[in-house]
Amino acid sequence: WQIKDYAYSIADGVNTKKLDWLLTVSSNNIHRVHSELSKLTPFIPKERDYVFDMMVEDDAFVDLSNFVIFDLSNAIIKKDIKTIAKILEDIKKIDVEPLGLQVILTNQFRNIISVQLSPSATAEKLGMNPKQFYAISKYSCGYYTREQLVEIFDVVSKCDYLLKNGDVPNDKLVDYMILHILSA
Repeated sequence: WQIKDYAYSIADGVNTKKLDWLLTVSSNNIHRVHSELSKLTPFIPKERDYVFDMMVEDDAFVDLSNFVIFDLSNAIIKKDIKTIAKILEDIKKIDVEPLGLQVILTNQFRNIISVQLSPSATAEKLGMNPKQFYAISKYSCGYYTREQLVEIFDVVSKCDYLLKNGDVPNDKLVDYMILHILSA
């Protein structure tokens, strides 16, 4: 609330929805918020909204994105092609470390396999938190068949080896995983 209050006061005159957007995409980074909004202080409050719009139009915030690595992994899990495409357009603005995504996908697909492929699975039997079990069974299961899940898990679990062996370059690993998962 303090950063929000600071942004509202330093950028008096800018629509609060626009300021909320800036706070969100900058992850409430006070240094970034201060750096960007201090550019508005030379202007009188009634001109600041227009100047802010011009900053947006001139790509002053081009390096900021609403997406995070988990948005990408969740879109992959749900086969949400539109969201994957939107995220890939902004991929350079998002902190998506290829091996980080590989670890996240490996864990997510391992959990989906545990829940989806075991007809009598319970949170207790799988050693999972009941809330995690419920979320996986409700929101992540059913997008892939048994065969696809096994193939996908094999692909994502081998990506670390492929990278370290030089078979797939680091800058292509995200694309490699997405293409192999969606084509499974």
